[in-house]
Amino acid sequence: MEVFSNDKNTIRIDNLSKDIRQYFTKQLVLYIIITFSIISSIVFTTFLIFYYKSKKEIYYLLAFIFATICIILILVRWLWGPFAFIQYYNRFIGSKTNKTREIQQYFYFYLTPIILKGLITIPIYTIMLYSLIPVLFKMQKKYNKKGTSYF
Repeated sequence: MEVFSNDKNTIRIDNLSKDIRQYFTKQLVLYIIITFSIISSIVFTTFLIFYYKSKKEIYYLLAFIFATICIILILVRWLWGPFAFIQYYNRFIGSKTNKTREIQQYFYFYLTPIILKGLITIPIYTIMLYSLIPVLFKMQKKYNKKGTSYF
């Protein structure tokens, strides 16, 4: 299967993935994860310090939302995502073409773009949830009557 073709050059998908795979190494992924861990720890600690100094629920809510989103994305998307895709590829795509992919070789290849996309989406999700949760709390207080519960 050709991706790009002209008179002089032809790039094949198989060759392209082997060339790109050398850039997505375990060291690069670990560097990105360590950098993200340091930055997210600083952000979380900053929100908690602001909360303890001012006693405003806004900072506690931000810290809680940020920590929840980070934990969910790291566990579900970052760790499970590449593994699940490689299993999917081997079962449905690789079985038809007789080309399977090993988890040890391709895990970091698929993990790096997922992490980079996650670094963009974590602040977006935090801002969206930060703006929605107070509204939901007000609606809950308004529409829940005393003594009634849905659970």
